[in-house]
Amino acid sequence: MRLADDEAAAVFPAEGWVDIALLLTTLTAAIAEAGGRFVRRTVTGFVDDAGTVTGVGLDDGSVLSADRYVIAAGAWTGQLAALAGIDIPVLPADHPKVPGLAVAVTSPANESFPILVTPEVVARPSGPNRMLLAGDSHGIALTIDSPRSDLIRAAEVLLARAAARVPALAASAILDVRLSLRAIPSDGITIAGFPAGRDDVYVLTTHSGFSLAAVLGDLAAREILTGHEQQALHEYRPTRFSANASA
Repeated sequence: MRLADDEAAAVFPAEGWVDIALLLTTLTAAIAEAGGRFVRRTVTGFVDDAGTVTGVGLDDGSVLSADRYVIAAGAWTGQLAALAGIDIPVLPADHPKVPGLAVAVTSPANESFPILVTPEVVARPSGPNRMLLAGDSHGIALTIDSPRSDLIRAAEVLLARAAARVPALAASAILDVRLSLRAIPSDGITIAGFPAGRDDVYVLTTHSGFSLAAVLGDLAAREILTGHEQQALHEYRPTRFSANASA
């Protein structure tokens, strides 16, 4: 790895990464085995009874009821929470920080890479002979409506920047390019918990969800199912926004 004269590097040999495809496959199978089902509809609103959510309205006219409701809708979390009368400040979809580029490239032959975090690009393994690059240093303004040609151009810049740091990546080829909308709370910090004065709706959103989903999901499930607050989530409550508003 190439470093400038005034730069230093730190190595964390035990740091790992989450294989999202494998995680989703495993969780989907576990939900089905437990009798759960996925309802692929659009939420149109919430049924409110004196300030308490008692149901979720869907675009086919049906209503789903539950003991508690969880809003974990990524970049759309704020929009969905607003339907329940809850203010969750996340950056809007048209904010320049929200679109995120991910570039899958071939791994150099006979090379084993850990997670690499540099000022220009982040790289990590992504399956056999494959790595994933991410970053905003490509300098190209991207939106969810950007043409494929812009995505490819940005991916090429990102790969070049990665290769400037790790020369072995110079021979890597681009396999796939994707642009997604990232869930970014307005203060950049994870949001996890019940909003002020509510115990019916739990909110969970963060960047990066890829990195934190496994641990956040486990902690949130404990809180929702047992009612016992997890100390690890204490600093990330949505109540901090109402506290700021009243300060």
